[in-house]
Amino acid sequence: MKSLLTLMRPYKGESDLQPLIDLFAAGERVDKLELSVSIAQLRRSLLAPSLDRDRDLRCWEDADGKLIGFARVSIEEPTQDNLADGSCSPAQTFNAEDWQERCYLML
Repeated sequence: MKSLLTLMRPYKGESDLQPLIDLFAAGERVDKLELSVSIAQLRRSLLAPSLDRDRDLRCWEDADGKLIGFARVSIEEPTQDNLADGSCSPAQTFNAEDWQERCYLML
């Protein structure tokens, strides 16, 4: 009987790149969205200075250590700009201080 155990862990860096590419390729075979990424593109994306790899990236492995899931979370601090363009607020009915408090409460 195969174990259903999964392990969530931090992104390990270079050693996760090929397993991530393989995971994305498996998704592409099913979804057929014609989206592909090279290791070089993925490496650049995951080395972005604005990315906090310890906080923003998570991987999931099955009981055999195979990468089966990946998440990248990006949380922007509320600013006048992202409040004005709606990227933080579902509506522009709050002032910045009020919405900042609401954004933090949702986290």
